[in-house]
Amino acid sequence: MPEQFNYIPVNYNPFADAEIEQVGFTNEAQKEIYLSSLIGGDDANRAYNESFALDFQGTLNTDHLIAAVNDLVKRHEALRSTLSADGNYVFVSQFKPILINMIDLSGKSDLNKVEALSALAVENVERPFDLLNGPLQHFQLIKLTEGYYQFCITAHHIIADGWSVGVMLQDLGKLYSAKVSGKAAVLGPAPQMLQYAKEELAFATTKAHAEVQSYWHNQFKNTRPQFDLKTDFPRPAQRSYKSRRDDYPLEQSLKEAVQKMARQQSASFVTTLLTAFEVLLYKISAQRDIIIGLPAAGQAVTDNAGLVGHCVNLLPLKSSPDGRIPFSAYLKQRKSEILEAFEHQQITFGTLLKTLNIPRDPSRVTLVPVVFNVDLGLDNDVHFEELTYRLYSNPRHYETFELFVNISDYQSGLTVEWSYNTALFLPETIQQFHAQFKLILEQLTNNAETTLNELSLFDNTALKTLSAALNNTTKSYPKTMPLHELIRSTAGQYPEKTAISFGQQQLSYRELDRRSNQFAQALQAKGIQVGDKIGLAIPRTEHMLVALLGIMKVGAVFLPLDPNYPVARITYILADVSAQLLISSRTNQQVYETDAESLFLEDLIAELEQYPDAMVRAVNNPDALIYILHTSGSTGQPKGVEVKHQSVVNLFYWMLENPGIGPADRLLAITSISFDISYVELFLPLLAGAEIILADTETAKDGRLLLQLMEDERISLMQATPATWNMLINSGWQRKLPIRLICGGEALSIDLAKALLKRSNALWNIYGPTETTIYTIGKQISETDTVITIGQPVNNTQVYILDENLQQLPQGSIGEIYIAGDNLADGYINKPELTAERFLPNPFGAGNLYKTGDLGRLLPEAEIQCLGRSDHQIKIRGFRIEPEEIAHQLVEMPDLKAVFVDGIQAANDDIRLIAYVVIDDAQQNTFEENVSIWKKQLKAVLPEYMIPHQFIGLQELPLTPNGKIDKKKLELLAETSQPEKEDVFVEAHTKAQKLIAAIWKDLLALDKVSIHDNFFELGGHSLIAVSVMVRIENETGVRLPIATLFQNSTIEKLASFIETKDVEIKWSSLVPIKPSGAKTPVYIIHGSGLNVFMFHSMVNYLDPERPLYGIQAVGLDGSEQAIQSIEHIASIYISDMLAENPDGPYALLGYSLGGMIAIEMAKQLKAMGKTVTMLGMIDTYVDNVELFDSPGVKLLKKIWRQIPKLWFILKSFIKYPKDTILYQLNMVKNRFKKLFGHEEKMISSEQSFQERIYAKYEDVYGRYKLSPYDDVIHLFKVKKRLYFLDDPRYLGWRPFAPAGLKIHNLPGDHKTFIQPPFEKRFVDILDQVLNATDTHVKS
Repeated sequence: MPEQFNYIPVNYNPFADAEIEQVGFTNEAQKEIYLSSLIGGDDANRAYNESFALDFQGTLNTDHLIAAVNDLVKRHEALRSTLSADGNYVFVSQFKPILINMIDLSGKSDLNKVEALSALAVENVERPFDLLNGPLQHFQLIKLTEGYYQFCITAHHIIADGWSVGVMLQDLGKLYSAKVSGKAAVLGPAPQMLQYAKEELAFATTKAHAEVQSYWHNQFKNTRPQFDLKTDFPRPAQRSYKSRRDDYPLEQSLKEAVQKMARQQSASFVTTLLTAFEVLLYKISAQRDIIIGLPAAGQAVTDNAGLVGHCVNLLPLKSSPDGRIPFSAYLKQRKSEILEAFEHQQITFGTLLKTLNIPRDPSRVTLVPVVFNVDLGLDNDVHFEELTYRLYSNPRHYETFELFVNISDYQSGLTVEWSYNTALFLPETIQQFHAQFKLILEQLTNNAETTLNELSLFDNTALKTLSAALNNTTKSYPKTMPLHELIRSTAGQYPEKTAISFGQQQLSYRELDRRSNQFAQALQAKGIQVGDKIGLAIPRTEHMLVALLGIMKVGAVFLPLDPNYPVARITYILADVSAQLLISSRTNQQVYETDAESLFLEDLIAELEQYPDAMVRAVNNPDALIYILHTSGSTGQPKGVEVKHQSVVNLFYWMLENPGIGPADRLLAITSISFDISYVELFLPLLAGAEIILADTETAKDGRLLLQLMEDERISLMQATPATWNMLINSGWQRKLPIRLICGGEALSIDLAKALLKRSNALWNIYGPTETTIYTIGKQISETDTVITIGQPVNNTQVYILDENLQQLPQGSIGEIYIAGDNLADGYINKPELTAERFLPNPFGAGNLYKTGDLGRLLPEAEIQCLGRSDHQIKIRGFRIEPEEIAHQLVEMPDLKAVFVDGIQAANDDIRLIAYVVIDDAQQNTFEENVSIWKKQLKAVLPEYMIPHQFIGLQELPLTPNGKIDKKKLELLAETSQPEKEDVFVEAHTKAQKLIAAIWKDLLALDKVSIHDNFFELGGHSLIAVSVMVRIENETGVRLPIATLFQNSTIEKLASFIETKDVEIKWSSLVPIKPSGAKTPVYIIHGSGLNVFMFHSMVNYLDPERPLYGIQAVGLDGSEQAIQSIEHIASIYISDMLAENPDGPYALLGYSLGGMIAIEMAKQLKAMGKTVTMLGMIDTYVDNVELFDSPGVKLLKKIWRQIPKLWFILKSFIKYPKDTILYQLNMVKNRFKKLFGHEEKMISSEQSFQERIYAKYEDVYGRYKLSPYDDVIHLFKVKKRLYFLDDPRYLGWRPFAPAGLKIHNLPGDHKTFIQPPFEKRFVDILDQVLNATDTHVKS
């Protein structure tokens, strides 16, 4: 039940006052702007400023201009309008002469004039208009010289759209010119904004409007794409409005060429420009579905050409360009589709979102982040007698859209105005967008039959120059020498130096060379020939390196096999390559079914001395294969990548310099040979005379042992995956070591990079698929890097960012990474179709081009940024998710040691975000509570769709043998873990569920509802809750207390509650809103609304450790329990409190009427010896004291207050004119109806039992005699008040708080203080008070 107000009668008729001429309804588009301005504050308000300037040259008559401006304001009621505080009404003031802001700059220098004009333009566009008090327009005349003026018109978009600006200019020109000529202005009647709003309301009830809604619903019924233009900066959780506008003129020749092409294609100029812009977005976004917002002026379609007001409807134009068709065909298709959209334009954007049931997201513009508009002939038919002029718009510094492109066609020419959100885009990106748009127009005007795929986004000459600079990687290396020959050469330089150490075992370079020669001799003796394939499934010892080199020296190809691999996988690999030999270990008990001969490593090593140590005379062909490495395949079977000696040598010679390695280095080898980065550890040091420290399998998996080994062995160079580096940090690595680090295998996050830089001398980030030989692109990471890139290609390697048609993309555009050059593998063994699919003929040079499947873009620094897999992007409801961004926020939280975020496919085809978090054993018991805290903290920095649906706690992240995070194991964990039901849509299926679902859909205006949906998250509030419960009672006969919804806020729970009819409903006045937390609980006592629903939203901002309970009125369960006094009510409430919290302490907070109950509860609790840490009153006014006065005293007081009451009403009217008028009118109306027996009920007759409860509370309140309280009282007082109080400063509490009265001012009024946008501030103030009182009690 809403709060009751005592309306104050006054002898005042607002319509008799000349100031207010009309009151009408706002139209839907105006409401949307008002809501946006309210939510976004001044920045959003400024984003709706329309500011235009006219540069006049000639003899300007300022008096006539002032008079013409006044006539303009008199002519159009929109220019005299303001809005009510709730945004539902427009107030039109009677005309009063206005003054133009006159500024004289004629005495300043030219330079100072330019600076002053710029400053004034900024002042105009950054002016936050007061939508409630106005004015909502501003006129400014600046004198520059005797014959040169600038006239600026600035108006808020809520009263004047782009069409209106043209109308204002035309009317103003005619009014001014008539005065100069001494004639009467010839102007027809002006359509008015209030009438337009009436007609719009009427249209909304027609069949035609229903057809419009149906049209748009059909447009999006099968898909709700979210257009997601890649930004330069991470998207903030709360969208910002700060923007910048960059203007670029289009040459007259290009304009004429586009117009000619449009005529040839029988299309309009606007449609042609719009369609070309769609093609641009299609090309730069790499998205199949494009959505552009197109403003449509309501004046045109409603025959209101001369209307000034806000009549714009934003149309979301959806298209799915097909790159294979020519532009002419695409334009023909779009022409009819756009025309059809315009025929259905009479629908507001807000209505459209409701029709489509698309939720609004605070981090972005819903559905249409990009808007395109064309202003043709804004200054057509504009004439100022004896003056010439130039019209231009002042660029806004705030914008509601992420990207707004407006093409203006003034007399001065065609200009493309790019307004963009500076929190998302760099100026260089926008400049590039314009250059690409212009290039597309030039190509299309040259040949409209060009297919969309053939259109280039970059000047071919510039593109070739950029590509050549990036790929200028040619460098000589010993390409004719196989790897083992080069290692043998190094061994000759450092014969006695240790080559490899494993535990206590060491091999010198001489010994390694000698024993590997013997190993090759042994293999040759056993029949191994050049090109044979040898499987290696052996443990990590120094003998492993001997075996690898021996296989190379005999001219064979090694197949790296991890002994821990499943038998079936190893068996498949051996068969796939037709291996001639398998070398395994006696320690491995697995038996493999293979045609290959099998030998044990231990036997081979034991008999090495039987063989000569001379080199085997094998054919040293650099094109020969060195290894075949099998990686995961999309078919479910691994695919074998064939890599040549030459490719490995090329990479290693680049790495000898980047990051560099020399004889003094000691490299720690930790990676399984089944992962190709291990060959950097095993072979690169042998080219430089460095020493390999080989870690055993157990040490490589244990962060503590690994860290100890790094320190003990004085490791100077080490490579690992991000997962391993995180493991080391979580194992206690804190101090800086004299070590250089290489990170590869997975994406390096900015957080991990910063952590590693603090602990090392240098860090390198290197990227490369197995198919391009280990590493292909790399760079050294700097502490100043804000974006982690993978750098530039290695020697003799070329990298390209291409679209789906293998067309090169310019800097900044997202495409797929393709690689060519000496590092390329030969392909996949025995898989010619897959090889042909991934290894393509190179259109840019010799050899093949490898399709990586990774997305990337070229940054301005000529470095490549890898953006993840193109075929495994995580997208939630159309939003592209960067899991690293979520992980970045989580690892900042102190309780989490490591985090991995990924998406899994849910049963309903949705993607569920899962956060796998490494926690201590001690945190297991509080995991669920911690998840709530983590989610709340994430919601403060990330948009809703980036909050993980599920958290899974782990002791450590599982790793593959290659050191990468084992995603398959994590997916299995997620599949076997129970997800939160609320995130899975389940249709109602029981009778009770279907009943409740039908009621919710009706009252909440929803198309569908899941049995796991939360009533409050769907928009439910107290009045709707009352209606829900009444409907349930009518249908089932079960009367439930309204507070039941707090414990049973889903259909599933509420239906279960109803179905258990034989269970007695135990009603309590205590409502646990948020019962968890370690701090003193706060109990909020209801106001005259009787329930505590309005305080439910507090949990979004309240301290996580602060429990929150509401106390609702006795009798809301329908029992209509007898209540005798405030003391009796307080005792009932205390009894329910003690049942939940018998020992205390207690913090009490009474709202409105509840303040009287709260003070009585505090007194009774203290009498019982309980601790009350805080007693607070939320806007409770002590107005029942005078009820105990004698009749004479009452009369004197009533007479005495009339003068201050009238003074208050006058001040209130000046401060809040519209709200005061509506308040007093409403009071007069209710008094009139009550007087004549027609009092309106604010609730239905079915809810009349609540009125009876309120009457009882009102009765006992009138009989309660207040007495002083022996402790401090905290008074939370609202700022805005429309009704008179005798004591507005203390609200009557001062005599009753001898121990102290502390006042805390709240934004908003008696109701809105707990509503957006004021609720957060209220909770912040309350938190501060509660924390202070807790501390005081403890001390």
